[in-house]
Amino acid sequence: MPWPHRLNPAILPQFDGESDPEEFLLKYEATIEASGGGTACKAKALVLTLKGLAQRWYANIPSGTILSWKQLRFELCASFRAVRPDEVTSCDFHDLRQGSMTLQEYLQSVMKLRARAPNVADQSIIDSVVKGINLGPCGENISRRKPKTVTKLFEIMQEYCISDRAKRRRLEEKNEQKSRSSERSHSKPWHADEPKQKRIVNNVSEEEPRESRHHHWGKGERDHHEERSNRDDRHHREE
Repeated sequence: MPWPHRLNPAILPQFDGESDPEEFLLKYEATIEASGGGTACKAKALVLTLKGLAQRWYANIPSGTILSWKQLRFELCASFRAVRPDEVTSCDFHDLRQGSMTLQEYLQSVMKLRARAPNVADQSIIDSVVKGINLGPCGENISRRKPKTVTKLFEIMQEYCISDRAKRRRLEEKNEQKSRSSERSHSKPWHADEPKQKRIVNNVSEEEPRESRHHHWGKGERDHHEERSNRDDRHHREE
């Protein structure tokens, strides 16, 4: 294959296996085509652009296995597929732990990751959730009887979320009732015991001996009583 006269290897982009292979190939193919080269030139000149990990990968390709530039291009992309910043992998599922989240919050987090990672295998997601979920009824269930699909996993977790919300609602209502009862016991009116006190005073007054009442007479009343007694004595003597 004749080498294009205008092709300068020094201007070819470099690839070390750490960057996005598709972006590299776009620049590489454009450079080769601008120099007048075709698919055969692209396959032959690729080795001039590789270094580091990518160069070792190229050296380990078995002889006679690559038959076209299209095949070589595909193998390069498959071996060095770059992970985009917003792309989710199985590692993100393994790193996710329930921790202080409620079961509902944890389920929503897993579902959001799943929406961004359609290519992650179901079994990998299920294993990650079994390890990441807190100990409890739901965790014990899915650990003992692992679901076969992610859809089934989400259904089981949602059922436990409904049960968990019902329990928390009952607990909140019970605590609220205790709080209201405590408030009523502390907010008793200040005059609530007044009638009782009055009855006690009246009872004591009614049971007071008559003799003790004489001690409460005034001086005028005692004199009047004595004068009346004296008159009665004189009257009896005269008779």
